[in-house]
Amino acid sequence: MVQLKEHRMSIPRGGRKAMNAFSICCVVVFMLLVVRDSLCADQVSPCPRILRWRAVLELKSREGSEGIWLNIALDSKADVLVNTFGPVTSLNNQNFQINNPEYTLLPGAVLRIRITVKYNKNAPTPNVVGIKLNGIEICDEFASNNSISENPVTPGQKPTVIASIRKTFIAENKRIQCGLKTQVRPLVYNGKKAEEYWPWHIAVMILKNSKFDYHCGGTLVSSTSVLTAAHCVTVLSTKKSVLTAAHCVTVLSTKKMIDKDLFLLYMGLTHISDPGPYFKLRLVKDIVIHKDFDPGRYFNDLAVVEINDPVEFSDYIKPICLWDGDLGITSLIGQIGTVVGWGIDNSNETAQDLMEAKMPIVALETCLYHDPNFFSQFTSPKTFCAGGPNGSAVCTGDSGGGMVFPRKNTQINKDIWYIRGIVIRGIVSVSPRDGDSVCNTKNYAVFTDIAQHLAWIKGTAGVQ
Repeated sequence: MVQLKEHRMSIPRGGRKAMNAFSICCVVVFMLLVVRDSLCADQVSPCPRILRWRAVLELKSREGSEGIWLNIALDSKADVLVNTFGPVTSLNNQNFQINNPEYTLLPGAVLRIRITVKYNKNAPTPNVVGIKLNGIEICDEFASNNSISENPVTPGQKPTVIASIRKTFIAENKRIQCGLKTQVRPLVYNGKKAEEYWPWHIAVMILKNSKFDYHCGGTLVSSTSVLTAAHCVTVLSTKKSVLTAAHCVTVLSTKKMIDKDLFLLYMGLTHISDPGPYFKLRLVKDIVIHKDFDPGRYFNDLAVVEINDPVEFSDYIKPICLWDGDLGITSLIGQIGTVVGWGIDNSNETAQDLMEAKMPIVALETCLYHDPNFFSQFTSPKTFCAGGPNGSAVCTGDSGGGMVFPRKNTQINKDIWYIRGIVIRGIVSVSPRDGDSVCNTKNYAVFTDIAQHLAWIKGTAGVQ
């Protein structure tokens, strides 16, 4: 059985004049007191004395704000208040402050914050009696304007409101400013200096010989989804060799999903062997490979890795913005994209520090002319080429990482970064010294053009 107590709140007319530059669109969409979920009606709650309600706060500012401090006052004590936006402090468990000093609220933009209040069933239900946004009282008459109705749900009824809340919870968390690289203070630990964070770049680790090794790169696109290359999460077989002008290329034509339990996701780090204090680790819940992935030619080389537990965003962990500009590649030719990763370096060793490469986009014809046998195997209208003789290139281990471009946001006077490509592969050369394959830093690389796959990415990753 599910019992719902629905709290509907409206903003009193008299309260608006105290809001100054701030306004609140819809303070609480709904609050729910959830005792038990009817989907598990035959199970006993492990904490029958603990009840909770959930609320959605929708806030906006006419003038914008750098940094958010939200004070929420309750009329009685709660056991805990949790939210999707920032750290919570309270001295008495009745007045709570949620802080996110790094968040930029744009003029007219809506900020949605989901809160959950837990309390003991033997205590009064805590109700919201006041809300302050950056010190300004925006709602101070809740106590006299709340209308509360209790609507018991019988075992035969389906709790559609709960389903709706769960469906939108993760999507709303993504609204915390994608693509924004916050300037962070350089951190020194164990004698190493973390020069710069690319907060959306993920290390995809794989279990080998009883330990996890670096495998591929990935890009965080939401609190629950990482975008990477399909060939990073599949076992490829059925080899055949294709002789090109200067290289012998191995082509693989069959695919098999690697067990998701063999992967770990590292985020919030720059040093792969010494992650540091902002490092987060997540397991993999599921992997979805593009249905048209061709392992022989690396066409549609995309996969979405679903994180088992949503990650909280911070200065060091943030999602990238999906490309929303011109879908054609012609306008980008000559533009410089950035790729980061822990791939093989010039000494043919896996880089321990996160490396950065600036690579110009070139016309597809440039790659084909350079090595027609190689690039005709791996290019299509849904790929693009970058790199060249400037000495910046991608190599083994960089696969799955993203190529990103900055775009100036004049409202906040900051660059917002957008992902346009996923690393497929580059050309390797044979070392004359020992015959090993080494990274060719003066050659071109092929990228999956995600602008041609936006519908699939958004639908699979649940990103708007």
